[in-house]
Parts: sequence; structure tokens; C-alpha cells
Amino acid sequence: MIEAQGGDTCGISGTGETPQERATRRLTARPAVSVRLERKSIAFAVSLYDAVFLYGEIFR
Repeated sequence: MIEAQGGDTCGISGTGETPQERATRRLTARPAVSVRLERKSIAFAVSLYDAVFLYGEIFR
């Protein structure tokens, strides 16, 4: 049998789990810090846009 790097031809990783099990486990993790910060900065930019361009029309 020819073994692939990190497992064999059946997809077993050597840790007792299949690649599908590893992928499922990774999906439940929290996003990286950079992703969370990116979301916060986008929310700030949208709220700033709303304050300046949408609500600014009311006060003119």
C-alpha cells in the first residue's frame, strides 16, 4: 500500500480520525483575531457613514 503524507490511501490521518472529522472540528472554532477585528472595523465604518451621510441631511 502507498501511504500519502499524513495518512494512508483511505484518508486516515494516524490520529484515529478521518479528514472529514478534522474539518468538522475546525468549523466549530472561533474565527481568528484578525477576522473579528475586521468585522468590528467594518461595523464602525458603516455606522460612521450612516452618521455623516444619512443623518447629516436632517441637520442641514
